[in-house]
Amino acid sequence: VVANKLGYGIVYNNVFDYPTPQLLAEFVTSMQKADDMVNDVNDEILANTTTDDDPRAYIGEDGYDYRPLNDLLLKNTMENFKNGERQEIGNALLTGATGFLGVHVLNELINNYDGKIYCFVRPKDGLSGEKRLKIQLFYYFDNAYDELFGNRLFVIEGDATNPEDLDKVDCPAQTVINCAACVKHFAKGNEIERMNVDSVRNLITWCLAHDARLVHVSTGSVAGASVAGFPSEDHVLTEHTFFFGQNLANQYAHSKFMAERYILESILKDGLKAQIMRVGNLSSRNQDGEFQINFRSNNFMSTLAAYKFIGMIPFEMMNRHVELSPIDATAHTILLLSHAPKECVVFQTNNIHFNLMGDVLHELDKYGKPIRMVESSEFSETVNELLNNPDNIDKLRPLMAYKSDVSSVVKLKYDGSYTSQILYRMGYCWPITTWDYVQRFLSAIATLGFFD
Repeated sequence: VVANKLGYGIVYNNVFDYPTPQLLAEFVTSMQKADDMVNDVNDEILANTTTDDDPRAYIGEDGYDYRPLNDLLLKNTMENFKNGERQEIGNALLTGATGFLGVHVLNELINNYDGKIYCFVRPKDGLSGEKRLKIQLFYYFDNAYDELFGNRLFVIEGDATNPEDLDKVDCPAQTVINCAACVKHFAKGNEIERMNVDSVRNLITWCLAHDARLVHVSTGSVAGASVAGFPSEDHVLTEHTFFFGQNLANQYAHSKFMAERYILESILKDGLKAQIMRVGNLSSRNQDGEFQINFRSNNFMSTLAAYKFIGMIPFEMMNRHVELSPIDATAHTILLLSHAPKECVVFQTNNIHFNLMGDVLHELDKYGKPIRMVESSEFSETVNELLNNPDNIDKLRPLMAYKSDVSSVVKLKYDGSYTSQILYRMGYCWPITTWDYVQRFLSAIATLGFFD
């Protein structure tokens, strides 16, 4: 409360990260030191520029100058796509193969590509990496592909966050496809940073040492947020933009942003061959409605559950567009886009068809108590009251990622129009998100007690 009265734009996520008054006070102090450093850098830039540019649009909180990375994306043009040389996947080293997206990418590689596939998998819970992978394959596709193991499909055990594990990987892979990620939006300690940033830096090192190309799965969440009107609330992240002053207080978004930064840096400085695939809101399979085993880790599903728990939603949210990217379509587009010329380094492979949040929530009324539409003031009061009970925090976290008590914080949007134009030219169009599709996946998770 004191920090907010002093004008620090802390978000609820900061309270989760620094749960004691002392830790929160230390965080606020570090914020002040960082602000002073950035202000000094910005003052120096302004003193030596003749333009009206706001340095906050290209100088990060750590004083990092993003202009070279932003300029790199200016090569992401239709002309370069049309005239450039198509790239082949060849043999692939796949990380995150036991995850929801990774196992669907693996299935695509098995059925639509000819190269050998090396899956880098951690042993876990007493199960070998190969056993874990076979379980996932059978769960999602009713086929463990036993006949391919040791022939075309190989499992290498290890952890990508450990550089020593990657140093031991010796396989003839021309392309590394990184689907590994911690998708939590909140976590104590450095778990998210370690999984989403350290592993990427290690993979960059491996690719450079083995002359391999990196295809990295990122997220449209790197669009971040607008705070107190900066950047403009109508600013949209595209394939031609990276940093434009967006707020990245959300741990997950920040980690994925930093991973992109290291990749773009290495493209410029080291000649890394790489592509970044910013995916949208991963949802159930278009083919049959199958959803991920650990659906509770899906942020959009958790957001729906939070509204269901509160029992209300602000009127303003009802017209908000909901983007659902079927997992099988996303996996297919990632591999399809990986054939694009090397000059095309960023794609936003999200569904271009939308539903309305109000329609989705109306469907949820079939399961348990209905969700009332209320004014924003009533909604905020109710949420604040619920937050007084520590037992409610986990249920409300999906709604707290960008909330601030002292500033207007608006989550920024992302747009994949350029990527959809590329996909059209590659013979692909995103499937329409029919109402039957929405009903099917909501019904599936509701029967598992997700909204109870």
